[in-house]
Amino acid sequence: MLKASPSGVMAGIQRTVNVNPGNIVANVSLDVAAIAFAEVQIGDTILASAAALEAGLVISNCFCAVAGQITMRLANVTVGAIDPVAQDFRFTVFSGRVLR
Repeated sequence: MLKASPSGVMAGIQRTVNVNPGNIVANVSLDVAAIAFAEVQIGDTILASAAALEAGLVISNCFCAVAGQITMRLANVTVGAIDPVAQDFRFTVFSGRVLR
């Protein structure tokens, strides 16, 4: 269990989730939605990383629009389509609430 410290510093919880984003056409962003993460709530701060993200793809944003689900926005900044392989993404959720 992680919780905010008395100093107001936010605590975080991490989870690795395998995600297959699907094809992303050139110069377009794609919202990969409904990534299950039970502890996440609307308003939480979410970070994401991937060890083997294809060249030309950028994780541009992560947010919670529905409690318990993360939406990750991937951007293809190239002039060609990219169909990324399924891979592990590490999500870190920060909240002022108690996270278990």
